Amino acid sequence: MKDKKFVEIWLPMFKQGDDLAHHLEHSSSPAEAFEGHAAQMVVVSNQLRAIAAAIRETETNSTGLVDVEAGTHFIGLTGPNHLISRLLKEELAHESEWEDDEEDEYLEDETWDDEEDLDE
Repeated sequence: MKDKKFVEIWLPMFKQGDDLAHHLEHSSSPAEAFEGHAAQMVVVSNQLRAIAAAIRETETNSTGLVDVEAGTHFIGLTGPNHLISRLLKEELAHESEWEDDEEDEYLEDETWDDEEDLDE
């Protein structure tokens, strides 16, 4: 996978209620808060559309496939180096905070016990 790289997609949002609460705290009226929240969603939408366009161009112009991982608080993307470089340059993605070796060590750590750690 040398010709591919992994990045994280960080969207400027948290949770709908928490985001709106932030706008309510910093606005002079509920209407202004909703306008602020709507503007935030436009930024998110623009970022997602730009990522989609970059992926579409990669899929059209390259044999490199794009893999996406998505979870509750995480979006990761693996793709050809030229796509990842573009996403990083355009600040649509960020270098992963997890190093491969670090993640492998975490996953292989036999001292970690799901049930025991959840009870703490």
